[in-house]
Amino acid sequence: MSPKPAENPSIQRALAAIEQLLAEVEASAGAVPHFRHADLVPLSPDEQAYKAGLEKSAYAMQPERSAAQFCLVSAGALLGVTQLPLNRSAAPSPSERLQDWNDLSELTKEAGRSAYRAALILADPERSVPLGF
Repeated sequence: MSPKPAENPSIQRALAAIEQLLAEVEASAGAVPHFRHADLVPLSPDEQAYKAGLEKSAYAMQPERSAAQFCLVSAGALLGVTQLPLNRSAAPSPSERLQDWNDLSELTKEAGRSAYRAALILADPERSVPLGF
């Protein structure tokens, strides 16, 4: 196993800034509820509906803040994707390659789903007051 190169300090600073922004957004009005599909599957239909209702009401009450939070989550995940090839061993073992693939898969799913959720919140046709785009 080859040693990994040092992590890119610019990416580390960007990730730290995103984490700080997320903490500030969450501290100002609380975290936006978000339940992953995999977390909902084992729940009863009533529990799933309840959690979906929590999400929808939070998004309706503060759509811009909710969307901003999901955009920050997406940006952080994409920076994680950026780090993967930069931190890869010169000659990764099969288990390292598998772990890198799993990390890439999880981070890209998180980035895409978070960005998509932000877009859906901002483009909600049921919103009584449209956003000023």
